[in-house]
Amino acid sequence: MNSGQPFSLLRTALAFLLVVAGAQTPTPGNPQGDAGRERKMGIGIPKHLPLKFEIRNLSSDRWVYDLEIEVTNTSTKPIYYLDFFITMPGYKSKITGNKLGFWFRYGRIQLVDFAESLLPDDVPIAPGEKHTFKIPESNAKGWEETSKREGRPEPTVFNLQFQGLNFGDGTGFVTTAGEPVNMHRKVGSAATSSAKGGGEVPIGSVCSSLPLPSSPPLPSEIPRSLSVVHGRVSSFRSEVSSSRAN
Repeated sequence: MNSGQPFSLLRTALAFLLVVAGAQTPTPGNPQGDAGRERKMGIGIPKHLPLKFEIRNLSSDRWVYDLEIEVTNTSTKPIYYLDFFITMPGYKSKITGNKLGFWFRYGRIQLVDFAESLLPDDVPIAPGEKHTFKIPESNAKGWEETSKREGRPEPTVFNLQFQGLNFGDGTGFVTTAGEPVNMHRKVGSAATSSAKGGGEVPIGSVCSSLPLPSSPPLPSEIPRSLSVVHGRVSSFRSEVSSSRAN
């Protein structure tokens, strides 16, 4: 047997894999990629978060109406507030230039503030329970109508991004990195932890000083105000670290 044959076959196989991989990669500036390609969802949820996501009906012809995102609370505490975004790489509003996507929220919007007290009507996702999110029909219609009007191609790549989780007891997680929050910790203790590059951040008072986010101005436009609230944690961590160093 020719000793060079296995290497020749290996090179052929590698070349085939590269061609297939290249065919599945969207061309820059063409969000749709190959026509009829199966849609894919990248889930950007930090592993330490007590959440399990299951995506259904993404490949449906009417995905914007049929998409279901089932979230399971895998923690030992009830979840009173949860929010996350779905974006499509390469898609922006022609009016504002903002990224296009869909915002999903569970719970009363005021609970984005960890200092907010619970009300009798606040019903949590209990430990072990599931909640299914869908794109509101009004948002789905807005997306469909705008896509037809602008000749926008159907997206095939989606990114799911975590934003915030509130257990209703002053603790939870914020930012895409899933930073832990504990508003009961003393500032001095937080400063020590932050200076070491870890620990929890007491941001209840920080969030309460910022305006609460309203509904997105456009059906499929990401509201920036929520990102401001959640992103404030990283800035606060840096401020505490700098004051500690000085």
